[in-house]
Amino acid sequence: MNQNTSANPPVPSQIEKHLRESLDRLALTAQNLQMSKLHFQAVLNSMIEGIIVIDLDGIIQAINPEAKRILHIPEPKQSPVKSAICLSDFKKGPAKEVISILEEVLNTRSILHREAKISSDSTVYVRLNVTPIQDWSNKTTGFVVVLHDITRDKEREINQREFLSVASHELRSPLSIAKEGIHIILSGAVDKSSKATYKKILNTVSNNLDRLLRLINDLLDLSKMEAGKVQLNKKERDFCQIVQTSVEPFHERINKQGLKFSIISPKDLYIHVDQDKIIQIITNLISNAIKFTKKGSIKIHIRKTDENGVECSIADSGCGLKPDDVPHLFDKYKQFGQKSLTGEKGSGLGLAIVKEIVEAHEGVVWAESRLNEGTTFTFELPEGKDPKNTES
Repeated sequence: MNQNTSANPPVPSQIEKHLRESLDRLALTAQNLQMSKLHFQAVLNSMIEGIIVIDLDGIIQAINPEAKRILHIPEPKQSPVKSAICLSDFKKGPAKEVISILEEVLNTRSILHREAKISSDSTVYVRLNVTPIQDWSNKTTGFVVVLHDITRDKEREINQREFLSVASHELRSPLSIAKEGIHIILSGAVDKSSKATYKKILNTVSNNLDRLLRLINDLLDLSKMEAGKVQLNKKERDFCQIVQTSVEPFHERINKQGLKFSIISPKDLYIHVDQDKIIQIITNLISNAIKFTKKGSIKIHIRKTDENGVECSIADSGCGLKPDDVPHLFDKYKQFGQKSLTGEKGSGLGLAIVKEIVEAHEGVVWAESRLNEGTTFTFELPEGKDPKNTES
C-alpha cells in the first residue's frame, strides 16, 4: 500500500491563524505609517519657515501654516472628497511672483535660491530655497520649497538706504551754508565797516554749525544706545522736580508764542532713574510740542498708575498727525529732516532716542494724535521709593 508523502494541507484553523497574523502585521504597519505621518505633520507645522512639498505637476503634497500665511493660501473648505491644491490656482493672487518662480523650477528642474515680493494689504519679502526630492534611482520626483520671511531685514535695509540718503543731505546742508558764509567774509565781498552784515553772516554760520553738532550728537547717542554702550546712573529721584527742571529753559519761548502752559502733578512721586536721561526725554517732547503748536496750549500731566508705575503725558493742541503717520513716530529713519510749523528742522532722531531711553529704564512710550487737533506723548516708568523712607 502506497503512502502519501506530500505535506499535509493546512487545516482551516492554521489558515485563519496565518491570516490573522498577516492582518495584525498589516494593521501595525498602517498604524506606524499613520504615526509617522502625524509626526511629520507636527514637525512641519512647528517650523517657523514656510514649507511646501510639490510634485512635478505642481500639485502641493504638503504645506505648513506659515507657508499658507505667507502665500495667502486659504484653508480648504470641508468636503468628503479631498481635492488637490495646485500652484497654478494662485497665479493671479498676491503670491504670483513666488508662483512664477516655482513654475520656472518645474520647467527647468533646477535648484534655486531667490528673493520675491508678495503684495497684499502689506508687502512681504521672502527668500526661496528650492531643493529636489529624489527616489532610489536619483530621479527627481518633486521639490521641497523653504520660504524665509525676510520682511524685517528688507525693510531695515530700505530704511537704512533712505536714512543714509537723507542724512548725507542734512549733514551737508548746514556745512555748505557755514562754508559759504566763511567764504564771503574771507573773499572781502563784505564791507569791513558793516558790522551788522558781519554779525548776520557769523550768526548764520554759528547756527548752522550748532545744527550740525546736534545732528552728529544725536547720531552718536542713538548708535551708542542701540549698541548697549550707555551706562545709566540710576538713583531715586523726585519725578515732579525733574519735570520742573526740564521745563525751566522753555518758559521764555512758551510765553513769546503766547501758549498756555500747565503742569498737573501729585507731590512726592519718586522714580529710580538716570536724571539726565529723563530730562533729555522731557526736553525733547516739550521742544517738539512747542515747534508744532502755533497757538493753544501745552499740558503736562503726571500720575501714578495702578501697576506700580508713574506716567507722564505731554499734550499739545498743535497741528497733529495723520493716522498713518502715528505708528512710525518712533522709527529711527522716518522722521529725519521733518520741518516744524516755524520751518525749524530737528535731527529727526529725537523720538527714536526717547524710545531707547524709556526702554532702557524698563518703561514704555506711546503717542496719540489727531490731525489739526494735537498730539499727546505718554511714557510710563516703574515707580521708585521715597529716599527718606529707605534711609537706615
